[in-house]
Amino acid sequence: PVRQFRVLVAEDNRTNQMVAGGMLAMHSCVCEFAANGREAVQAAQRGHFDLILMDCSMPEMDGYEATAHIRILEEALGRRTPLLAMTANTQRGDAEKCLAAGMDDYLAKPITLVEVRQKLDKWLPRGGAEAPSTAVDAAVFDKLRDLLGAALPQAVTPFLEDAPAYLEQLEQAVHGGDAATARARAHALKGASSNLGANGLAQLAAQ
Repeated sequence: PVRQFRVLVAEDNRTNQMVAGGMLAMHSCVCEFAANGREAVQAAQRGHFDLILMDCSMPEMDGYEATAHIRILEEALGRRTPLLAMTANTQRGDAEKCLAAGMDDYLAKPITLVEVRQKLDKWLPRGGAEAPSTAVDAAVFDKLRDLLGAALPQAVTPFLEDAPAYLEQLEQAVHGGDAATARARAHALKGASSNLGANGLAQLAAQ
């Protein structure tokens, strides 16, 4: 069976959570979301994650302070989770600040599917190239296989080809303030995902 990876996404913007979650869901990742640094620390206390994505600018407690708290917790537990900053500031000084705070790497915002894949390949064992098994409704997929038979690959291929582009367009619409396009792309993703039994992506799109 394909291994799934648990990823903590600390991000206060709900739409950004959905964009990141959609990209991660395509790479065998199951996400838990924290809306601020304090929630991120609490999540790290409750359970173990394979990777943490940490927005640097959040209310209540920013990503730098949250990272410091998480590293103290992990030192007591004898582990160190790969932790990537998500920051709109990508000057050299900002990257050094992230590393000095205890972060291992960073993603420049707005994040892209290509960069997410590169970071997953770098920080997760064998990356996360395959789709997560539990994010797919086997019953729906089996019904499609019975109905379509040998034509199933032709039905699934357009979805696999189009989903990354829809996610990219959704991301661009979000960051460009284009609410109408964002809603349209999310709706299209939800419909196509549901039809093929891709529950994880459908639920994210619905949010």
